[in-house]
Amino acid sequence: MRVVAAGLRCVLFCIFFTGGATAIVLSALADELAVYYEQRGIPARIEARNERIRRLCAQYEQQIAQLKADPSLAAKLKTFTFRDRPDAEDTAFPQASAADLAAAREALMQEIDGETVADPVPTWVRRCSETKNRRTLFVAGIGLILITFIFFGSTRPETSRRKSRANEGKDG
Repeated sequence: MRVVAAGLRCVLFCIFFTGGATAIVLSALADELAVYYEQRGIPARIEARNERIRRLCAQYEQQIAQLKADPSLAAKLKTFTFRDRPDAEDTAFPQASAADLAAAREALMQEIDGETVADPVPTWVRRCSETKNRRTLFVAGIGLILITFIFFGSTRPETSRRKSRANEGKDG
C-alpha cells in the first residue's frame, strides 16, 4: 500500500510541478513565441515570390522568342500598345477612355486590398502575450508549484522526523 501511495504522490507531484513550470515559462516566453510564429512563414512567402518571378521570366523569354520568330506579331502589338487604329475598315475597335481605365484600376485595387491575410500567430499565443494574462499565468504557475511542494513534497512520516531530530541531538 505504501508503494502505491508513494507512486501516486510521485505522479501527482510530476503533473502539478510540470503544469506550474509550464505556466511560468509560457508567461516569460509569450512574446518570443509570437515573434517565432510571425517569422516562421517568411521563408515560404519569399520562396513563393521567387517562384512567381521565375514564372514571369520564363513567360517573358517565351514571348521574346515568339517576337523573334514572327515579325508580324510586333506590328499587332504596336496597335494595342500605342492605340493605333488598324487598317481593317469593316471591324469596330472599342477605345477605352481614361475614366473607364481609372474605374477598372480602382476595382482591381479594392479587390487586392480586400484579400485578407491569415494571421500567422495562433490566438492562444496572442492571448498569452497580453500583460494581464502573463501575470495571471505567472501567479498560477507559482501557485501550482507551491501546492506541489506543500502537498506532495515530502513522503517522510512525522514520527521518523522526530526520531532523526532526536538522534541529531545525541550526536552533537
